[in-house]
Amino acid sequence: MEILSKRMGNIAALSKDFSAAFSKHRTNVSQLSEANKKVEELQFLLCLPEKLRALVEQKNYEEAVKIYLKAQPSLLLYNDIASISDVYSEAITIMETVEEQLKQVVFDCLISSDELSEAINLLLKLGVQSSTIYYNFVENCKRNLTDQLTAMRTPKQAMDSLIQLMDSLMNEFEEIVRMRFLVETNAPECAIVVRALDHFYRYMSSCELILGTVYFPLNISMLKIVSRHEIEFVQRQLVEHVGSSLQQIQDELTSSEASFSNTSALNDIVSRLEHFFLVQIRTALASLLFFTASDTTFSSLYQDRDFFKYN
Repeated sequence: MEILSKRMGNIAALSKDFSAAFSKHRTNVSQLSEANKKVEELQFLLCLPEKLRALVEQKNYEEAVKIYLKAQPSLLLYNDIASISDVYSEAITIMETVEEQLKQVVFDCLISSDELSEAINLLLKLGVQSSTIYYNFVENCKRNLTDQLTAMRTPKQAMDSLIQLMDSLMNEFEEIVRMRFLVETNAPECAIVVRALDHFYRYMSSCELILGTVYFPLNISMLKIVSRHEIEFVQRQLVEHVGSSLQQIQDELTSSEASFSNTSALNDIVSRLEHFFLVQIRTALASLLFFTASDTTFSSLYQDRDFFKYN
């Protein structure tokens, strides 16, 4: 124990000697430490513009605002130094750009609420008045809403103009097609007429579906006009053919060379007349039945009573 106590005494004595030896350098060490901190601070300030530009390019506005606000007290403290004053001016210019870009974020009403909240908070940290931020945001919302409503209205106006143009063209088209149908006077070509009419009907129905306008009355009008024309034409043809047949029989009866004194000769004439009449009726009906063929688009309309209500 005596030896241990002696050693502890020696250690205490050495500690006092070391403390006395370093006490005169302690002030110098403290001064060096403070100087080192100032050097690091100055290095940080000198590199500040470069860091800010890099963060702005990355659109990392939060970090840019953070390090700028951290450096601002030192920039103000050493602003009397020419090099630091230049750094401060450059930093202010960069942060003005950051402020403008943050305002643009606030003014954009299509961004998310998180981005909007962050941008507003950063602007407030940079000292921008809250009333200015909120006013500009509301005004921009109004403008964007107006632009969107205008954009929504413009296609409708364009569509209305297109529909008006199509209506005019359709009326002209209907007139041309109708006149072309009405000049058709060849009974055997009735099938071709019906096919052409079916194409017209499907074309008009497609335009109605695409444009959202109503061409059904025009379609019905065309069907009624053409079908009536074909009926009247077939009727005239039937009357002409029957009349021609009757005239032929009349000529035979009045001919001096013919003898119809017996019943068989008269029966033969009646039989021929009946056969001819039936053939003409069947031919006429066969032509008109093309209008109600199952493979035509409008065939079902002729079975609808409402079809005959359209003029």
